[in-house]
Formats: sequence, structure tokens, C-alpha cells
Amino acid sequence: MGSENSKVLCLDQTGRKIWSYDTKDWVFSSPAVADIDNDGLTEVLIGSYDYKIHCINSEGTMKWTFETDEKIASSPTIADLDNDGLMEVSNWFR
Repeated sequence: MGSENSKVLCLDQTGRKIWSYDTKDWVFSSPAVADIDNDGLTEVLIGSYDYKIHCINSEGTMKWTFETDEKIASSPTIADLDNDGLMEVSNWFR
């Protein structure tokens, strides 16, 4: 989940914090969760008011970011848009 304190939090089934990731600005977007690179591990994608989409691995570490021209408040969508067997990330920036 995202928060106004610039954090993305991952909790276990009991509510215990597993990891926290800092985006440097507010996070109003909901996360999208998928194995986007077909490595057998789940990634978390989330937008932030820092003008970036963040890709976070299952351990809470940044895999990559993509900078946009807008603050991101909406949630990313993950799908194989071009039917090549690989996932793409789409987002409406505002």
C-alpha cells in the first residue's frame, strides 16, 4: 500500500510489516502485482507524486523506475498488450 509519507508498505497476513520502500513523494496509487519479467518472482509496480512509476522486487528493493512528465495518482495496469508473451505496463498519469 502507498501512503502520504512517501512509503510503499508490504504487510504479511497478520499485519506485520515485511518491508518499506521510500518513493520520495506521496503515493496515492494502488500497487499492481505481477511477474512482469518472467523470472518466477513477483514485482510490485506503483506510481508516485515524484513523477515516477516504481518497480519493486519481492524483497522491497527497487528494480527500476520510469520517469514521467506528470505526478502519478492512478494505478498501473499490467498486461501482454502486443501478444508477445511479455508483460507491458500502462498508466494514466493523472
